[in-house]
Amino acid sequence: MLLAASAPGGRAVWRRHAAAAGEALAAAWPGDRAGRYPAALLLWMMRNAGEHDPGDSYAVVAAQRDCPDAWARAVARYVTGFGALGTGAAAAAERDLREAAAGFRALGDRWGTSLTLDVLAGLAAGRGDHAEAIDLTDQALTLTDELGALEDHADLLVNRADLLLTRPAPPAGGSTDRTRADNAPADNARADHALADRARADHARADYVRAADLARRAGSSAVLAAALRGLADLALRDGDPAEAERLYTDALDRNDPHWVRSLGTQVRVLAGLARLAAARGDHAAARARRREAAAVVATMGPSVPDALRLFGLPAEVLAAVSPDRRARSEHPLAEPRPADPAIGR
Repeated sequence: MLLAASAPGGRAVWRRHAAAAGEALAAAWPGDRAGRYPAALLLWMMRNAGEHDPGDSYAVVAAQRDCPDAWARAVARYVTGFGALGTGAAAAAERDLREAAAGFRALGDRWGTSLTLDVLAGLAAGRGDHAEAIDLTDQALTLTDELGALEDHADLLVNRADLLLTRPAPPAGGSTDRTRADNAPADNARADHALADRARADHARADYVRAADLARRAGSSAVLAAALRGLADLALRDGDPAEAERLYTDALDRNDPHWVRSLGTQVRVLAGLARLAAARGDHAAARARRREAAAVVATMGPSVPDALRLFGLPAEVLAAVSPDRRARSEHPLAEPRPADPAIGR
């Protein structure tokens, strides 16, 4: 019941009772014996991820690694995978997550499997393997479609769209000192790449629109916010800053940053609003938005770049909100400028 009351409108109730509920959950699930309602373990961790100190909720779930309940063990490995990533141990994170996926599959749990495949896709994208990332996301989408899990399916559609937009294009080749005839193959390659880029953008837009529709049907403001953020990114890419700002603002109003799935959305929306503010010359607003984004990033643990990559954030956003001052100072989002090259691109 407390989880149900944890939406923005129930924050006062949450604050009053969260500590006691956490203690009760820890007592019910000590790690050496199974308690009741194991799903509460994962939901509790996901809800507390955006709090100031989520350590206690993490400890409760991580303690289930040797629990007699097989589902709780799989959840523990899923969550400790995030923990390993937060300390920069990407290999350990992937190992835990693959064990979690195997555990969920052995139980026939398509929902748990889809969650884990989604995180593994984020890790694959983080190391530059976009083809594997999209394949894993497609596998997860198949599972959520079979389940009729509208919210999770919508969330995965957003993630696939993000992957499509951040997938690097192959080099076009060509040289300026060649004759026009010599350059013809390179020109054709560039044209092909431009068409492929537009096709990926169109596919991503369709995924975002479909995700927004499913999120509305499921009543999920968090996933709707993520889909609107994606459409805002496309508006910015297409040179429509007014539409981008409208969509970013709508996404920010709808997003609940206290859920783990919403943290990446919050950072990306704030980074987008900072870019727009800098482009129109409102440097104070741009700095304020970057500070807000940095505050969200601070909840993600010491290995911020790895955590942000897991949420699918592109390189320009990583640089803009990185705690590394040098990375920020050298990045176009870091300091206000008269014009932003992303607008009109």
